[in-house]
Amino acid sequence: MRGLASSFDNDGQADQLWFYQGQLFAGGNFIGLGWQVYDSLTGPGDLSGDGKGDLYLYKGNGLGTKFAAKAKVGYGFNTYNKIVGAGDLSGDGIADVVARAKDGTLYLYKGTGNAATPLKARVKIGTGFNIYNKFAAPGDINGDGKADLVGVDAKGDLYRYTSTGTGKITKRVEIGYNFNIYNDLF
Repeated sequence: MRGLASSFDNDGQADQLWFYQGQLFAGGNFIGLGWQVYDSLTGPGDLSGDGKGDLYLYKGNGLGTKFAAKAKVGYGFNTYNKIVGAGDLSGDGIADVVARAKDGTLYLYKGTGNAATPLKARVKIGTGFNIYNKFAAPGDINGDGKADLVGVDAKGDLYRYTSTGTGKITKRVEIGYNFNIYNDLF
C-alpha cells in the first residue's frame, strides 16, 4: 500500500508512505515493523501543534525518521470507509481530518493543536459522498489559499469541493474526466 502524507521532515514537501511485509517507510526512511495491523493510514498534518507532521495516531519527530508511541485520539473510526488529512479546512491554521461514513456522510474533525486531544468532535459537512470511488484531500488546488477536497465518480469524472476556510465546503465543480484509469488519489 502506498500514499502521500504531510511532510514528516523539515522540507515542507509531502512524503510518500508505503507498507511492505508489515514494515512502514516514510519519505525513504524505515520507520518500523508491525504496521500490517492497520487497514489504512493518513497523514493529516500537524495535529499536535508542535510544527511537525503527525501520522494519525503517531506524533512525528520532524526529521522523517520515526514516530512516538501511538496515542488514541478517538473511538469508532471503523464506521468510516475513508479518512483523509484535509489540511486546514476550518481556517484556524491547524490541520483537520475529514472522514466519510459508509452511508456517504462526510464529517470534519477540526484539529486542536493539542497532542493530548488533537481532534474536536465531528461536524457533518456533507452527504452523498459515497458516489466517489476515489476521494482525497490534495491541498489547495485552485490557488485560493484554502484546502480542497476531490472525488472521482464511477464514470471517472473528477470533482473539486473548495473549502470556504470556515469548516464548510462549496458545491462540487467538475474539473476533469477519465480519472478512473488511476488506482487512487493522494
